[in-house]
Amino acid sequence: MRPPCASLLVMAACAQPAPCPIAGDLAQPPSLTVTQRLPDGGAEDVRGTLYLQVPAQGGHVVFVGVRVQNLEACGLELSAALVDPMTNRLETEERRRVDLGPGFMSDPADTANFANVPACPNFGTRDIAGPQWNLAVEAKQRDGRAATATLPVVLSCETGGEDCACECAAGYVLGKCGRRDGG
Repeated sequence: MRPPCASLLVMAACAQPAPCPIAGDLAQPPSLTVTQRLPDGGAEDVRGTLYLQVPAQGGHVVFVGVRVQNLEACGLELSAALVDPMTNRLETEERRRVDLGPGFMSDPADTANFANVPACPNFGTRDIAGPQWNLAVEAKQRDGRAATATLPVVLSCETGGEDCACECAAGYVLGKCGRRDGG
């Protein structure tokens, strides 16, 4: 007779990973709705304003997520980019692998479930907060099947703290915002 531990080891070695949930019907075209994590820990669909927030590492980011339809909900590559609408120049982007939560959307319980798009400090020549940007978002399965969306947005310092307007203005240099940023 096998010891009980040996039986458990055999069962654990044979365990199969849980199947990846599917949001909808993979025979249909994929789509996504762009969401953002809010400073209060909730989430909402992006309707033109993205809220700049202070992440653990400092600076300012926007937390961009998705709600998908007709895609797998695990192991998605989520990418989000800010593009200058006048020149089509890429300003900044971030991409990561995510597993979607309830409702097949980025779970606001953890900022790691969102693209943490770095926005400020802004070393560029165009203000980050205030002018219009294009937000380009893609959710891509491991096999390459993807949904994309591009929408006009304005980034807001409303919830970004006292240094947001200074750090997100064009032409940032260390010390520009006073003693709080090393000046």
